[in-house]
Amino acid sequence: MKRYIAIDLLTAKQQGITLTEWALLENIHFMSNNATGYCYASKNTLAGAILVSERTVFNLIQKLTAKKFIVKNELNHLTVTDKWIAIANGNTAKFADTMQKLQTHPAKTAVEPMQNLHIKEDIKERKKRDARAIDFLLKNSPGEYESFLMQYKKTINNFKKFSDDFNDTVDQEELKYNTKVLMARLRKYARNWIANQTKFEVIKADTVKPNYLKNFSA
Repeated sequence: MKRYIAIDLLTAKQQGITLTEWALLENIHFMSNNATGYCYASKNTLAGAILVSERTVFNLIQKLTAKKFIVKNELNHLTVTDKWIAIANGNTAKFADTMQKLQTHPAKTAVEPMQNLHIKEDIKERKKRDARAIDFLLKNSPGEYESFLMQYKKTINNFKKFSDDFNDTVDQEELKYNTKVLMARLRKYARNWIANQTKFEVIKADTVKPNYLKNFSA
């Protein structure tokens, strides 16, 4: 979570970005600083970071996606686009220029309103976010992962739960983040998942006949 955010009010107005939207974009950008390049924080976490409701975060994500400031991957993890990065970098450059002027002409510039606030990152709170297995495969082996999806996805009933459980399994088994290792484990996990899924469906279908049908024979 970013506690200190620089907001260029003029740029925000020109781009049609509200202060809350700017804060959300900065936090998504900050939380994407991992091996996958995506932010996988929940809407609840994002809501807490910018002090709004989860519903507001949902609406903001929809709006910012439409404006092409953020994009989602297949698992609905978020990352900012180059369009936003260009705006954010421009903001940082303007701030650096303002600070240079302040140091050079303190008497003149100290009284001028500063639109840009210094970007401060709370180092104590900043933690390195480990990539999850599926995200790693999406980023490093998109072709192999796509082949896996074509072969298995249609036969897995709840693919979101499957993906989450697979990620947890990889973490529990402390598997090495290597394409060959993860793809082999993913295929085996999918085969076991489908087999167990089929068994459950058979058991569910094998219901006990009601009493009035027990003596009935076709």
